[in-house]
Amino acid sequence: MLRIIYKKNSDWILDNKNFKGSFLKSNIDSLKTTLEQQLSEAWKSYRDQQMPSTKNEILNLLAKVEAFKHTVLQIQIIDGEIKNVTYPKNNAEFAIYERKIEQLKYYWNTLSSDEVPEAVLHFLRAAANQGAPLNLLTPEVQDWINQHGISDSLKIRLI
Repeated sequence: MLRIIYKKNSDWILDNKNFKGSFLKSNIDSLKTTLEQQLSEAWKSYRDQQMPSTKNEILNLLAKVEAFKHTVLQIQIIDGEIKNVTYPKNNAEFAIYERKIEQLKYYWNTLSSDEVPEAVLHFLRAAANQGAPLNLLTPEVQDWINQHGISDSLKIRLI
């Protein structure tokens, strides 16, 4: 029955006397904005849980050490690419950013050099994340920091 009515007059579905197109458009626009905000917040939360802490302060500090310059640059590039996306628009984009996060983790975890003692690397990684406990600031670490002129870039604070 409805098919017959529709074929005769397809406009019967939208009664022009009662239809408020601008109200519908406004509601759709509002829904779209809300969904985009929620997707963006969900992506940011997920992204922040998955990514290592790559604070610019510590990266800029490490970039002053010649042995780290290339790796730090790679970290900064990938970090920027990941943080510049509002949210992945589809599964393919999500997979791309998942790979970028894995690349970032790889570069961060391999941030090392034969020129930098293991104790210094351990201290710098800890300082870059949650902060380094004072017992990691050994004389060897302190000497290396002073030799590379980066002592002014580090702070000790109470938590």
